[in-house]
Amino acid sequence: MAVRFIDHRGTEVTLPDERAFAFRVQLGEIGPRTLVFDDGVRGWVRAESHPLYQRLAAAGAAGTDSPSTTAPDRAASPSTRRDSGPGHRVERGSAGSEEDLALDPFDTAMARAVRGDVEELRARPDPTSNVAEGPARAPRQSAAAPGPTPVRYSVRVRRLDRGRWTLWTAVAALAVALVVYLITAVGDGRPWPVGRRVAGETASRGGTSSSGGVVPSPAPPADPRVAVEADAMARGALHSLVDALPELRELVGLPPGPPEHWLEGHYLASAASYPGTLDYWDAFRALVRQLRSEEVPRFEAALDAAAAQSPLTPEQTRDARAEAERRLSESAQRRRAVYALMEELANAATDLHAVLLRIGDQIDYQPVQGPRVSVDPVLEAVPRTPAAEAEFAAALDRVLATLEAVNGLAPVTTEGLLDALARRLADTLPTHTALARGATPPA
Repeated sequence: MAVRFIDHRGTEVTLPDERAFAFRVQLGEIGPRTLVFDDGVRGWVRAESHPLYQRLAAAGAAGTDSPSTTAPDRAASPSTRRDSGPGHRVERGSAGSEEDLALDPFDTAMARAVRGDVEELRARPDPTSNVAEGPARAPRQSAAAPGPTPVRYSVRVRRLDRGRWTLWTAVAALAVALVVYLITAVGDGRPWPVGRRVAGETASRGGTSSSGGVVPSPAPPADPRVAVEADAMARGALHSLVDALPELRELVGLPPGPPEHWLEGHYLASAASYPGTLDYWDAFRALVRQLRSEEVPRFEAALDAAAAQSPLTPEQTRDARAEAERRLSESAQRRRAVYALMEELANAATDLHAVLLRIGDQIDYQPVQGPRVSVDPVLEAVPRTPAAEAEFAAALDRVLATLEAVNGLAPVTTEGLLDALARRLADTLPTHTALARGATPPA
């Protein structure tokens, strides 16, 4: 029996049978307040009033105690609201609201890591402390002026005034940690929302349903072959998502990297000369948002393909797929934290650019001259007033702290950022305990 419901974008979706309906409930895409068409009354009703949803709730099915996920993404672009499936072009734009999630230990650990990494970086010896002073700085001049090419460095934290920059670095680290917390705690109702207490999360930890009953934690598959096949299915589905990155990069038109000299002295003092900066980070943000929106269709397609090729019996294959779906649902909140961190980088970069455009006439470009002079290029941009310096430092240190959390302050390239995104997504799915015990995968 076909079942129709209204998804979080306000689009009517038709499911072929009750099993597909139960799967969407497990993922949290259908919640108690989702509108579902009831053939009995010939009209739209909330899912909690629909007989099929009530049967799933009575059986303790996944997701039946989760809030509705039908709220539209208010910050998404019009084209994204119309269609966010694979292959659909999305418009570049500013960041919108984030996921409505309950913070779990993974997110707390990430926030602490952001703050801890920055504190560790501040504690390292000052790389400029043993460098001899170079020749006096020349008057402000164009970046294209002839002379020896300065040494290029990856991004580093500013250390002109240790006391002042220590304070701003700590503030930036705390700001990044707070943003990660808020983004993963308050969101916009995307698919796979385990933070809304779908059964993937509730069942794995044990909990209480909305009706007051205790939801039991599911036992792992008794057959190790089923457990190993489920692990392979879940990882294959996650890899199918990561494999979409090159396609999505082409779709949003993401260049090989930010404009040359981004975060160097000349850019920081003359941001108006680098209009491509906003285009780059808008495209990067669009890629992250599009990847997140394609989780459900890509996961379902990958699981269908894996089940069709499974060497197990039909019953074992069905159990393996159900376990794979549960594991993907459980790991969804960790994926949210990864998306949130990547979007925070794009937001921090665009906010820095806006600050530089606003106070650009109060920043001098003072390049260091002479051969073999080691200097952080960031220090070549010198604000003239304390107020401009404070605003400049806060925006810059927020970018630096987020960059270090994303990729360890490595040189910023699209390839490096997408590699970091892929690694972090892969790490959200722990190896199943059956594999840790050395179980042999199905032949």
